[in-house]
Amino acid sequence: MNANTIPLQEVLPWSPGIPRNILVCDSVETDGSFVLSTMTARLFSSPSSMSSSFAPGPKGMSRQRSLSRKALWLSGNASTERQVASTLKKIGCDAGAAYLRNSKNNSSSEKQSCNGLAIRSLAVEISDHILGKKNESNDEFDAENYLKNVYKDIKAWLNDYDNNTEQEGKVAELDTSWIILDDATALASILGDTLVYCFVESLINLLGRKETSSTRQCGFIIRCSGDVDQMLHKIEGSEGKDHSGWVGAGGLAHKQAVNDTINRTLVPWERALEESVDVIVDVLPLLSGFSREAHGRLIFSKTPNGRGWKNVQSTRNNNPSAFALGSTNSKTAGSKWNKLIFNYCIQDNGARAIRLRAA
Repeated sequence: MNANTIPLQEVLPWSPGIPRNILVCDSVETDGSFVLSTMTARLFSSPSSMSSSFAPGPKGMSRQRSLSRKALWLSGNASTERQVASTLKKIGCDAGAAYLRNSKNNSSSEKQSCNGLAIRSLAVEISDHILGKKNESNDEFDAENYLKNVYKDIKAWLNDYDNNTEQEGKVAELDTSWIILDDATALASILGDTLVYCFVESLINLLGRKETSSTRQCGFIIRCSGDVDQMLHKIEGSEGKDHSGWVGAGGLAHKQAVNDTINRTLVPWERALEESVDVIVDVLPLLSGFSREAHGRLIFSKTPNGRGWKNVQSTRNNNPSAFALGSTNSKTAGSKWNKLIFNYCIQDNGARAIRLRAA
């Protein structure tokens, strides 16, 4: 194993106990689903994901403290529930293995109750509705009503745990749950850009309400495509190296006019999500291309109006994420640089980060 690599879970600046709205931007060249799987595995492997019953109550009776976290995985692409759980199991997530063991149960609530993980394949549900497998009235599929029902189900899911905790007599403590949408671009290709964008923004507003849950906070992880922005960046870079000065087809003036038209017409709706989230994870291809050791690059950044990941400077000595900081020390603490950059490689048992050596 390369001495300069370390498991990706250990260098993520993300903390499962701090609710944040996270946007993961990838492309066709570099699929970013492994980032979501790694975060989910870390969520259920953290110490807070285990329950404790050692707190004595009055009159010598023990009171069970509820510390378990939960996550709702919404699959907007062709991945089924079993495929998502199998991926989590493959990288060592016990919640994925428990989900597969209980996959034969008819009730999804029973599958979630034992491990805290709920998986819902929206693309599969949509295909079933369109094909008439779940549409008893044979009405035409309404995408807007479908997303409204999904929104109601998510809202009920947020409050379901707190109600069960009170009924079972557990001591409910403030903890963080997570909703994972993988991926919004694929879902938009099925239901339309406008509906999916409104759906995502509605979820962000829902999770931002303080009255959503009195005992539980919830974070939101969204994966979408950044293909258009990456394409425009490549075109701009190519034009910068072009010194052809003639006018007409193929000339510099003609290419500039074409690029201006593209910039006006191809404004991806995913770009607007950057204004609604706290942090962004960019999954980019290497300029040198793929290699056996490195498959791509990860850039963790904070949005101008976002809350950021956490106070990395104060916990750098005790947090493995300092590995990813590299040369970001006291000299750059007061600067505007707020990004973590490192390469990654994907292996059978998960993703690993690669140390970037300073020149």
